[in-house]
Amino acid sequence: MKWCWQKCTKNAFEKALVVDDEFHLIGMITVKDFQKAERKPNACKDEQGRLRVGAAVGAGAGNEERVDALVAAGVDVLLIDSSHGHSEGVLQRIRETRAKYPDLQIIGGNVATAAGARALAEAGCSAVKVGIGPGSICTTRIVTGVGVPQITGRC
Repeated sequence: MKWCWQKCTKNAFEKALVVDDEFHLIGMITVKDFQKAERKPNACKDEQGRLRVGAAVGAGAGNEERVDALVAAGVDVLLIDSSHGHSEGVLQRIRETRAKYPDLQIIGGNVATAAGARALAEAGCSAVKVGIGPGSICTTRIVTGVGVPQITGRC
């Protein structure tokens, strides 16, 4: 990494492509990546010094393959995301994922009640996402007429 930083600085490159031994592209490093690493050396990193990675999947059918691919790629935390997290489909997806990957950090949501949070925890969640329709592009509040911002969630 130090060699790459020196080359980028010397040649005024802003980006460097990262390839494996077979020259397949596996990533890209930017000058800002180096600057952030210097400014924030204690960022959340795994045992190999890589930034932790999270990903979200839905609870619907067909996401099993996506979960498997994410785990195989080394995802650190998985969000099983739904506009109504206190539903049997979400709970079942969490149970199945927990059974298959007992050590995976799983976040479930969205819920707005203590009963919903409890159900997610009992299904196997490591953490719970609270609030219904909190995002700026989320249409749940508009479509259903219901929304519970995080500050008013009763968990």
